[in-house]
Amino acid sequence: MLFANIGATLITSVLLLFSGHWSLSNFTPLFHSGLTSTAGIPAWIIGMALLITPFFGFETVPEMVEEGDFPIKNTSKAIRGSVLTCAAIYVFYFFCVAGLGTSSQLLTPHARNGFLTIVAMKELLGWRVWPLLFGLCSVLLGMGASLLGFWMATVRLLYAMGEQNFLPKAFTKVNRHQQPLLPNIFLLVISTVFIFLQNASTFMESFFNLMAFGCACAYALTMISAMRIHHAHPTWATYRLPGGQVTRVLALIVAVCIAFFTALGQGVNSCSRLRCTWASAWPCGCGWCCGAGATAA
Repeated sequence: MLFANIGATLITSVLLLFSGHWSLSNFTPLFHSGLTSTAGIPAWIIGMALLITPFFGFETVPEMVEEGDFPIKNTSKAIRGSVLTCAAIYVFYFFCVAGLGTSSQLLTPHARNGFLTIVAMKELLGWRVWPLLFGLCSVLLGMGASLLGFWMATVRLLYAMGEQNFLPKAFTKVNRHQQPLLPNIFLLVISTVFIFLQNASTFMESFFNLMAFGCACAYALTMISAMRIHHAHPTWATYRLPGGQVTRVLALIVAVCIAFFTALGQGVNSCSRLRCTWASAWPCGCGWCCGAGATAA
């Protein structure tokens, strides 16, 4: 499913690039997008911060290491390879999509309520067959690959939390195939609930924004932990990080900045899902972290 997704995405990108409708003149300058700034921060910067979400899939690399037969010292190669590959494909794909038309032509009401690329291929290019194949191979199979990857990672996480007494020992029970029972059932129930919730108003948009903020916070906390562990137990390191503690500090600063920008990007619905009730002076009824974003919305 993963390679079908990658292949269909790259093929679609090339087809769009040579469709005859693609032009550099269709690019709307980032600095004049017309979107409202928030707390003095340009909208394009907040948008770039929200892009952290597609990149946290590489965290399934530890599971791949456990299942694979290559030396654990090669983990860094897997992480770098996955991040760079992901970045290259995303940049090329959206570069090809953005050249099909101006922002007003691409961000139509139909596109806002569906898949932008599929709508663009139908309305701007008049294609009928390839959008269906793209939806099957790139969108549907891509979702399946992501689901399986995160499912495996989450089940292992719940099992490990049971082993470390963060969760009841029931989460460590396995079947005859050595697969955790309760973590799989628990995740199935949660996933089913989310399937029904995703059709409720702007749930997915709000969830995406909150997830980006949560990822940035998790990365910041991870870097703080890494700095403290390296300071207290320098001999534990199995990988020599280029730049050492300076690199960890830099990563922490980047994560905190992204967390700040994604907080500004939260809208009214995101705030209500957080159930923030303090500082009612804000239009959304929540705190400073999402008040400015709600004002812009």
